[in-house]
Amino acid sequence: MPRSGKHTLKAIADRKFGNLVMIRNHWGYYVRETRETAYPPSWRRRIMRRGEPMGVRIEGGGFSTYDAARLAGKFALADFLEKLELENFRIE
Repeated sequence: MPRSGKHTLKAIADRKFGNLVMIRNHWGYYVRETRETAYPPSWRRRIMRRGEPMGVRIEGGGFSTYDAARLAGKFALADFLEKLELENFRIE
């Protein structure tokens, strides 16, 4: 059967991020990018949780483009989720 040439989301993420982002599917957490209006304009990223607030802010700023903020946010979210999972294992 010939291949259709379409890649799955996991295959694209594996090739692009080296399996870093595909840790676990935590639907409650996401990254939000916002643009600051101060001069010079820059982008910020913030990790957030759906439903109830996290109680802390995990954010970074000073990115020159939206794509840079988004990529940094994906890496930060993957790192946060990995540490959260390790913390959950330690408690159990």
